[in-house]
Amino acid sequence: MGTMRKTKGRKGIEKLIEVVRREKKKGGRLPFFIVEFPTGYGKTKSVPEIFNELSDEGWAENVIHVLPLRVLVRNLLEDLYEMRLYNKNGPINLAYQMGDYIQSLDYKKEDQGKENNEQYKPKKRPLFDADYVLTTMDSFVHNFFKAPITELFKFNKHYFLPLGKIFTSLTVYDEAHIYFKNDENEIPTLFYAALEAHWYMRNPVLILSATLPDVFFNTEVLSQDKYIRLRLGEKDEDKRNEIIIHDEEFEKEMLSVVWKTQTIKKEDIVNKIKELVYEGKRVLVIIDSLKKVMKIYKEVCKDLSQGNECVLIHGRLIRKDRDEAASKLRTAKVVLGTSAIEAGIDVSFDALITTATNPNSVVQRVGRVFRYGNKEGKCDNKNNEAEIYIVEENNNKIIEFIKEHKMKINWRLPYKKDGYEVSYLDLIRATSDYYYRIDYKFMYNLKSILAPLYTPNEVINRFLRKNNFSLTRSLIEVYVRGIEDFKKIISQKPDENSNKKTSEREEFNKITMEIMSNSLVLGINEINGRIFKYVEGIGYLTPEGYKVIEKSPKCDFERLYKELMGKKKIQRSREVEKLYGKFIEEYKSTPILILRKDRYKEHVGLRVNK
Repeated sequence: MGTMRKTKGRKGIEKLIEVVRREKKKGGRLPFFIVEFPTGYGKTKSVPEIFNELSDEGWAENVIHVLPLRVLVRNLLEDLYEMRLYNKNGPINLAYQMGDYIQSLDYKKEDQGKENNEQYKPKKRPLFDADYVLTTMDSFVHNFFKAPITELFKFNKHYFLPLGKIFTSLTVYDEAHIYFKNDENEIPTLFYAALEAHWYMRNPVLILSATLPDVFFNTEVLSQDKYIRLRLGEKDEDKRNEIIIHDEEFEKEMLSVVWKTQTIKKEDIVNKIKELVYEGKRVLVIIDSLKKVMKIYKEVCKDLSQGNECVLIHGRLIRKDRDEAASKLRTAKVVLGTSAIEAGIDVSFDALITTATNPNSVVQRVGRVFRYGNKEGKCDNKNNEAEIYIVEENNNKIIEFIKEHKMKINWRLPYKKDGYEVSYLDLIRATSDYYYRIDYKFMYNLKSILAPLYTPNEVINRFLRKNNFSLTRSLIEVYVRGIEDFKKIISQKPDENSNKKTSEREEFNKITMEIMSNSLVLGINEINGRIFKYVEGIGYLTPEGYKVIEKSPKCDFERLYKELMGKKKIQRSREVEKLYGKFIEEYKSTPILILRKDRYKEHVGLRVNK
């Protein structure tokens, strides 16, 4: 076996590997491994080691690493690429699949100029044909339930290859708590349907999260004989299906941090940010309202010195601006954003100011403060003080809990210890109102699609039409540079002197990258009359390339366009999804809304409120 960077020798990770080895020796069916270690513990980067353990003896040929957000795929891909993974057969072939393209990754210095460095470079693999594939949940479930993501709008579905890859791989569900939101039932239904299929197909599954809700286990799919749960605790215990690890080293690191928790009034946020910055501290600010975080950004950043002092990240930035903002995270004095930045940022801050609408989200956000404890000295804070400010907004259970316990909360240990009378798990259990609904009719249809060895294309396509060609939340690309720029981009031609097929493919990829880098993604529920007021056209993809419908969209989108003009809210969201599905059915492509170029401000975001 080749070399691989270890995950810092964490006791919990070593125990996980030991448990995997133990279960392998038993033979037969492997249980689901559910790992609930704190944020920043190294859960995600332990996956290559688990893969090596399973691949050595044929338990898994590949890894399919499922993440809920595209930004998580991108960030982890960069980390794994930097690690240069190997197994006994040589370099591990790294790939990804999601709705975005990743344009480039820098070669390591020692690989620059080598002829074979292309083998290290991650490529997009929609059919999961690589050793280690990172993918989003939406791409994964379409490939899982016989609707390959590259053939979603085609009649014939070649589903055996991605399905075969899934059932011969280690499947990792990372940041699994994000799949359980009170306003969604599709994702939990898909998740449990997939777990049931994994169990019957006997392929290994790893589930990772720091904050899995208790309701996660309230299902027959996860009866106690089907999983082994690993978590940290005050003492080592090895029960039948639950293993508790006491990691003294991690405990010492987290207890060396002084956790100072208090509430703050919303009118005091701006002054507190400035005060912390003037004290030399790096500050993370996460506010659930985009309108409010934009206001704070304007007030704070106008008084800070120019440069990388202030960074804004939220879901209404185009990809190019998001990437640029992300590149400044390690140097910025203040990072402001919405919930879009609470997961997937492997960066540490000295202080956090956050709203608190969900306890699991609060814990994830605090995980970005003193993320490494004192082990690596990555936070320049001589007093070892981690300052947490919870905004007093709506007198909810979280605010009441914080006011009652304040300095007694340890945000990184899941148990009480040394004067900290409350753990982050106590906060979640006392204030969480998590619930989710399983759509049993939807689950029955999923099983009906997956269960037969062969499912007729007519059946799959009828199922997709019924669900508007998306098994998860429908998303729409929004291009912000105006219709003239869009037409200019798609009119580019390949170099006449180059190989025709190669140059056409390269030109198409170039065009796609240019469109996507100047676009952002909105959910169907975010498409309202204010946005449609500024739509200049709709782009779509054909076998010959990109096309554009100007001014008045055809199909039922024309009626949608007229109905929504000037309206602030969509009253019939299900109807909008059906119209979206009809557009796809007619054009065999998802729409790209093309907005007037004056509706987007660089590094600030989409503006459609005026």
